Amino acid sequence: MGLSKNRTRSVTIADVAKEAGVAPMTVSRVINGYQHIKPATALKVREAIERLSYSPNPAARMLMGQRSNSIGLVIPDLKNPFFAVVADAVQMAAREKGYLVWMVASNTDVQVERREIEKLLSYQVDGILLIPSDPEHPYLKGLLEGEIPLISIDLPIKSGIADAVLAENRQCSQQAVEHLISHGHKSILCLGAWPNLFTMEERIAGYEAAMKNAGMRPWIITDAHDFASAKNILHRLWRNKNRPDAIFTLNQLTTEMLLTLFDEMQIVIPDQVALLAFDDFPLASLFKPKLSVVRQPAAELGRRATQLLFEKMEFKEKLPGVRTTLPSELILRESCGCKATSSSGAVSAHYPRPAEKARKVRGLKSYA
Repeated sequence: MGLSKNRTRSVTIADVAKEAGVAPMTVSRVINGYQHIKPATALKVREAIERLSYSPNPAARMLMGQRSNSIGLVIPDLKNPFFAVVADAVQMAAREKGYLVWMVASNTDVQVERREIEKLLSYQVDGILLIPSDPEHPYLKGLLEGEIPLISIDLPIKSGIADAVLAENRQCSQQAVEHLISHGHKSILCLGAWPNLFTMEERIAGYEAAMKNAGMRPWIITDAHDFASAKNILHRLWRNKNRPDAIFTLNQLTTEMLLTLFDEMQIVIPDQVALLAFDDFPLASLFKPKLSVVRQPAAELGRRATQLLFEKMEFKEKLPGVRTTLPSELILRESCGCKATSSSGAVSAHYPRPAEKARKVRGLKSYA
């Protein structure tokens, strides 16, 4: 049986085109932000959309000045477990609000990142969450001066005043190295890469503070960019009598490369060298021995950043830049020299977790 003649029929693009006196393709182009449309024609289409209350999809709602109910998430790498956990938390927090997340990867390339953000803006996202490839790049200043709220995650933007949700890096790194020192280690190497990155700067500063407080000379190598360079470094060190008796790695990539090399070179942890790593990962507790790590609050970073973004989207007036720092946690297992006291292989940390904090950003008031 056919539809009742009295039943209301949905308004279509063809109806809007007829009302505006244009072709359906023109209506579609106006809705999708096609640039080469005469202003007078675009105005006729918008007026027709308003008269007919045409709203079949998010694009039409955006055209009517309503929210798209979507946000953008830009991360450096989809394969990195840390970023994956952040992204999952963002998705869940956004879903609770009925929002769609457009997620893209920049491959740590600032030009790719810039193009992807331009695409997100063309889809009229209501806000953007960004782990920047280059926090100092000038293009970010223009982005921050726009109307779309933006929150940076993990790395603070330095080229403009921006809200940021960060993990605590310095204090936990200092505590980790102090713990290695408490085991009696006298030659502790700090190993990693990208020393000019904010997170690496903070971790190195924590390492240096622990070493200097103990009257020990810092030993830092920051050119372990890939497996080949890490292999060269480790072989060079093990040919030298003054090799380290403990290593503090600055990130997960460095840790994974070292574990592979230790296996190849038959270096026994912690008997020949102790290891304490920044960044926890799922297999860290399954290695023999189980790895002692600094665990970042990856899920909480994603959740808190999403919450802050929604708060900013609720206010038409721009709020001052807020930098929120969430506590990281020292997880002691066996690779540092501790003896496991539970089936999980973990022991209690000797140091309290740092309290969550928020601080001023370039003189602006900060909110917890």
